[in-house]
Amino acid sequence: MSWQSVALIVVLVLLALLIYFLARVRYLFNQWGSSQAAVRRQHRWHTGVVFFRTDALEWFRVASLSWRPALRLDRRSLSINLVKVRDDIATARVGDAHTEIDMAMSCQAHTALVAWADSAPPRGDWVLF
Repeated sequence: MSWQSVALIVVLVLLALLIYFLARVRYLFNQWGSSQAAVRRQHRWHTGVVFFRTDALEWFRVASLSWRPALRLDRRSLSINLVKVRDDIATARVGDAHTEIDMAMSCQAHTALVAWADSAPPRGDWVLF
């Protein structure tokens, strides 16, 4: 096999990966109920897309090839604490029983997050009497 054939194969593989990556990003950003949000873990911010599912908040990294969420927070034990608002970007400390992260998003997305969390069905362990 000549070096031109190897170079062509490498270029085709890289092109296929690029097309796959761009299709994934387009799919994530065009989903209903998605919003752009950055997550900070261990002092580094990562850009991503957040989804408000029925039972959990799911966050996908943009710079990834995986179709699985990089972060999943349970809706029933979700806590949201607004840290600051600056230049129409809200930064909040968001967590569940197992994970706590910083999340930056637009003020509109933060309002949607709080409304989504507040509208969760009541937990089964509550007792009225």
